[in-house]
Amino acid sequence: MPSASEMLAVIVLIAELTLMFLAWRAASRRTVAHAREQGPKPHVHDHPGQVGVAMLGIAALTTAVAAAIRLGSWELTWANMTQLLLFGVIAGGMAGHSIMMLATRGQLDAEKPRWAIGSAVAVAAIGGAVSTGWVLG
Repeated sequence: MPSASEMLAVIVLIAELTLMFLAWRAASRRTVAHAREQGPKPHVHDHPGQVGVAMLGIAALTTAVAAAIRLGSWELTWANMTQLLLFGVIAGGMAGHSIMMLATRGQLDAEKPRWAIGSAVAVAAIGGAVSTGWVLG
């Protein structure tokens, strides 16, 4: 039976991947609408892969804090560091960016609602903090 931290990491990763898929799908719809001349030109950063430094920084900070808290529970190897980078920093940052894309409908220069900013920061932080479950599992 997997540990609770590993199960939580899997649940959070599935939620992050779902958010990224939804943001990718919305960006694709806007691109197709523009190609058919039924919508405005998509913004340059209207893609889940175009993550801002702020989201990656938040995810990296929470990943580092969670890894430091549990430093005695895991080994400092390249495989573990790669898992923390991939599942904590990159997935967490991309999921936070995806929330922002879905909330602003791709218009990054539009006034961002506070709930969207808070949700994006929370998703990036939780994704980073929970990523140690992969290494411990």
